[in-house]
Amino acid sequence: MVINTATETCDNSENEILDIFRCIVFEECYEHKTYFTDKEHAVLKDILSQFRQERPNIEDICFELKSWSNELTREEVKKAILNIVPKFKEAYQVVAQ
Repeated sequence: MVINTATETCDNSENEILDIFRCIVFEECYEHKTYFTDKEHAVLKDILSQFRQERPNIEDICFELKSWSNELTREEVKKAILNIVPKFKEAYQVVAQ
């Protein structure tokens, strides 16, 4: 019998939310309702659309993501976003070089 720990659940949520981020940035299909309301999703899409600019400002995007996370209705998702932001920033910086 396998028992999921809180850490494993959080990691799974983070991975799935990161996948949603990737899908938004690359305009791919995905399902958001597991983690976000329609209103939260609209704001997230607006924030991440900045990656389509010629020179996106990763500092501004991360700041907006952190600020936006305070408005989320689910605490689990809020924590996952706050854990994701530094990883997201680091991954972007590696790809941008």
